[in-house]
Amino acid sequence: QEEALLNITLDLPDAKYEVIVPQGSTVYDLMGKASKEYGFSFSGKNFPGMGFFVDEIKGVRQDSRKGLYWIYSINGKTAEVGVSNYILKPHDVISWKYEDEE
Repeated sequence: QEEALLNITLDLPDAKYEVIVPQGSTVYDLMGKASKEYGFSFSGKNFPGMGFFVDEIKGVRQDSRKGLYWIYSINGKTAEVGVSNYILKPHDVISWKYEDEE
């Protein structure tokens, strides 16, 4: 049986990418595949119980002194969980903004 593929839109401040990922993928998997396919960096760290949180995309690091963080939203709604804890659904739009955590 063929694995179902999802077509996901990844919306970064400077570019929009279409990324195909297998069903069951997380936002972390999406970022990994997109960063390889489109040649950009991302990094972060894992917090027990909360999942993986991104603190750098394309060389832009979060800055806790200025209160600037990478925040992602799913179809326009700010995510409540780390990127490794959200399982993608068909046609999700994952948007990243670099902003203060208000």
